[in-house]
Amino acid sequence: MCKRMMVLLIMIIMINASCGNDKKISSTEKEETQVKITSNLVETDNNLEKKLNEKYNEILKKYSKNKVFLEKFIVSQQSWTNYKEANLDALFPEDDKKMSYGSGYNMCYLLFLNEMIEIRIKDLDKWLIDTEPPCDCSYGSYD
Repeated sequence: MCKRMMVLLIMIIMINASCGNDKKISSTEKEETQVKITSNLVETDNNLEKKLNEKYNEILKKYSKNKVFLEKFIVSQQSWTNYKEANLDALFPEDDKKMSYGSGYNMCYLLFLNEMIEIRIKDLDKWLIDTEPPCDCSYGSYD
């Protein structure tokens, strides 16, 4: 995700930098670029959400015999979802998002959202490791 964010930031910088060059970029061209970036982020978000749900369901299946773990795991996922929403609300606290954060709001929102989902996917991957744990305290020792 960091690479994607860097590419997007570089694109935005290039767009802004080119405004001072001889070749002027019209507001329509800027808008089209932003729409394309946001569209790509929406697609990435959809793919990440799908991957997150697949990981979640894999864990439910893998640990299906451990009811105590599953109860706690389900609560942890619900808590993460609440955290994700609260974190995004804290990043963009104003009620009128478009007025407060401008036309780039959707793009920025999706950048932060996708980053959080990628981190959660990596966190869930720990429960799916089938190798010998390095110590007694490792993830995935509950099946």
